[in-house]
This record gives sequence, structure tokens and C-alpha cells, in this order.
Amino acid sequence: EIYTLSLHDALPISSLIAFALSFTLASLIVALPVVFMQKRFLMHSQLVSEARTDAKTGLLNAATWHREASTELSRIRGYWSPTSLAIIDIDHFKLVNDTHGHLAGDRVLRVISDRFKTQLRDGDMIGRFGGEEFAILLPHTSGTEAGRVAERLRGHVADEPIVVSDGREAAIGCNVTISVGVAELAHTRQDLDELLAVADA
Repeated sequence: EIYTLSLHDALPISSLIAFALSFTLASLIVALPVVFMQKRFLMHSQLVSEARTDAKTGLLNAATWHREASTELSRIRGYWSPTSLAIIDIDHFKLVNDTHGHLAGDRVLRVISDRFKTQLRDGDMIGRFGGEEFAILLPHTSGTEAGRVAERLRGHVADEPIVVSDGREAAIGCNVTISVGVAELAHTRQDLDELLAVADA
């Protein structure tokens, strides 16, 4: 049998269009708040990350490092574990800036920071203290072990020149060295600033 559908029996095109438009509008009403919330969440995460890290190196900035290292030190005191701290200076860093320019100096900071990260454990806490100075809290690490870590970092930086350019001359290899001071937590009453002072000395 053949069935036919008359034009009057069919759903009018205008009704289909109205349905499609209302469905699209409803989807937009539901989707827009979700998109805005997701965008705000991503922006918030980015702002939090920027507030915690140093823009030139990607390491913790000085304020965040000090706060988080103090918290970690307080936690360690609760069960006592050997803990050490290292302070690092890039030797003659002003000479790099004066000779090759600040862009080259920024590159040196980034490359050295990346080299530090490859040589440290997940639990080690490194931050840039400003200028050419860095600090590392080394939980579960004796002073002797921290000395070995310092020597490994020193060698890893000194062994390979860092390629820099000031934008006007061809790229050149810049030989950079670091100096490291190490201190071990002496007793449970010693705070972070005391430990920093000993390592700095």
C-alpha cells in the first residue's frame, strides 16, 4: 500500500525553524555561564601561578619560597629529619649584563634555573631570591649530602657554556660559574632565617 502525506499533515517549516532557534537559544543560555566560569577559573589559575613564580626563571619567587619553606621546616620539626639549605650566587653576573646586555642576562638566569631543576629531587624546594641569588631547601638531607648536591649543581653549570646573544652580534658561548653555601639544620628551634644566614655566611 502507498501512503501519502498531505501538506497540511506535515509539520510546518516555520515550526521547525522556531524549534531549532529555541533549542539553540536554550543551549546558549546553558553553555554561556559554563564557558564564562571555565574562563574565570583558567584566569584565576594563571594569576595564582604568576603570583607564586618568578617571571624570568619559572621558579618560586622569594616571598612564596620563604613562606612555603617556613611551612615545610615547621612540618619537619614535628618528626625531626636531617634538613639542609643551600644558597647559590651566579659569579660575576653583573659582568654578563654589562658585556652582553640584559636579554643575555635573562637567558643565563633561565638556563641555569632549568639546569638546577634537572639535578634536584621532587621534594627539594628551589626559589629565586632576586638578582642572581637562589635558595634551595633540601629536606631529608644531611650537611654532607647537601655538599654533594652543591658540587653537582656547580659542575653542571660550569661544564657547558650558555649560548647568548644581545641581538646585534652572533650567538656566543658564555662561561658561567656559581658559588654555593650550605647549612644543615642544627636544632629544632632554628628558624628559616637563621638557616639562611648560616648558608649565606
